[in-house]
Amino acid sequence: MSRISSFVLASFFTFSFTSITAYGQTSVTGTAAPSLKSLSLESVVPIGNVDSTIAPNIPASLLSALTGGTMELRQQLNYNAAAKTLMVTGISEAPGSPLPTSSAATGVTTLWTYTVNVDRVEMTAKPGNAVVFLGSVASGSSSTPFGDISGALATISAGYLAPAGTSSSITFAGISTSIAGLASLFSSQGLGTMVLGSSPSGGVPVAVAGPKNFISGTPQFQLDGTHSTDPSGGTVTYHWTFVPFFGTTANLVGADTASPTVTVPSYSDAAGDYTFQLMVSNSAGLSATDTVTVTYSPGHTDNP
Repeated sequence: MSRISSFVLASFFTFSFTSITAYGQTSVTGTAAPSLKSLSLESVVPIGNVDSTIAPNIPASLLSALTGGTMELRQQLNYNAAAKTLMVTGISEAPGSPLPTSSAATGVTTLWTYTVNVDRVEMTAKPGNAVVFLGSVASGSSSTPFGDISGALATISAGYLAPAGTSSSITFAGISTSIAGLASLFSSQGLGTMVLGSSPSGGVPVAVAGPKNFISGTPQFQLDGTHSTDPSGGTVTYHWTFVPFFGTTANLVGADTASPTVTVPSYSDAAGDYTFQLMVSNSAGLSATDTVTVTYSPGHTDNP
């Protein structure tokens, strides 16, 4: 399983992410990638590219035909965005038959069918276009050649070689299926359809924490997050937190507003730097953070 496992792990760590860094100190959480509206693909799986922790429960005569090349193993993937499910079906038919398999085709044997409840779909364009499904196998998936896989974690990924904005035929590449701890399959190429939609949010918000380069001569001052924006033109919510350093303390009033008031200790030993983090979120649930450091210098009057 080394080749397949390496591919799946590479796919997961390449495409699964929770944060990126942008705008200097600003970090962004979420994704502005296009949404996946539908996907249907079929690929040929060489029998040598099937790895399992148990001997696959495939009738001996059919297994012999697959091994001898008189039959061909294929896998079909059909994603339902509304239901957040991915139907996975394994079939066998005569080698060289048209891809994808016609519903009217004869001599087709269904080897397995199971459903993955999709928790997450990741899309990327770097280094190439690809989609990754992360989820778990639905209950009732006990009759598969790989045993009872109900509840198993599933990672399914596929690259696609053509822009996907319509339902026209698309060539897929590097199609990998991993049922954690149980089985993995790999196809070098497949055909199908795929439709992408635009990101519902229009992009992640931009957090701007201020005032920058500010020195306060008094123990009370105000933070400023009003320059934060949402690319879609929507409103954002604010949440400020104090980042303590070696026992420093600060009191925030209005932490969930754009411009909270901060009070730090007034004694002279409290002079120094105070750092605050701002998180802004938009209606799509995407968020971004930025930090600002304010210097408390008792009696200071000159600010930029």
